[in-house]
Amino acid sequence: MDLGTVNLLLAIAAVVALVGAAALVVRSVRRTWSPDSPLSLPETVAVSVIGSGALLAIPLSLYGLIASGVQLANAAAVRVNGIAVSGGEYPPVLRASDAPVDAGYETAWIEVANLPAGARWLLWGEQSLTTLIGLTIAVAVAWLALALLRGRPFTRSFPWVLALVAIAIMVGGIGSQFVGALARSETVAFLGDPQVITGTGGFSAFSFALDLGPIGWGLGIGLVAGAFQIGTRLQRETAGLV
Repeated sequence: MDLGTVNLLLAIAAVVALVGAAALVVRSVRRTWSPDSPLSLPETVAVSVIGSGALLAIPLSLYGLIASGVQLANAAAVRVNGIAVSGGEYPPVLRASDAPVDAGYETAWIEVANLPAGARWLLWGEQSLTTLIGLTIAVAVAWLALALLRGRPFTRSFPWVLALVAIAIMVGGIGSQFVGALARSETVAFLGDPQVITGTGGFSAFSFALDLGPIGWGLGIGLVAGAFQIGTRLQRETAGLV
């Protein structure tokens, strides 16, 4: 499957997703909302739209995983972004201005022909881990939307879904950074003699700038999962009193 076919299938999937979203919104509003519903009609419409979008994001995310893998596997030349540059020179174009005091290159992108399969798999792994974060979030949002439409948002399973999202964010966020660093290191190693490629003004043999943001987001969602666990218990106790 070539890149043109992948893009065509992606366009078809996007059109089908838009049509499906509209159909799901209309169907869920007709079946769910009534004058006795705990949600007002505008709230039901809003929840239905969000839930439909999340449901449709699931197959689209899965398609994105497949499409990116096909593209990386079949591309004759692969563009690799964010390769760290050691001691990048002052950009010549800035010499026409007196404003900059100093400047340089920190990263660069290169397009590499015949990149080895190992580096391609690592690049796909970097993209896949990021996509899996969005996939798990879409599952959680769809789950909560359906629970809201049923009038019982505090289900026993939903806190576990949120816990899974928290783990996916932390593992996927940190893992994608590390796998991406390995992919760039493999790419640099493939370019040629390391003493020449990684010399002054060349590429760094390995560069890993850790961003701990995913840990904070994961812990925050884990706290929300705990709150939902308490809400589930309170809802169960309230139902028992009634």
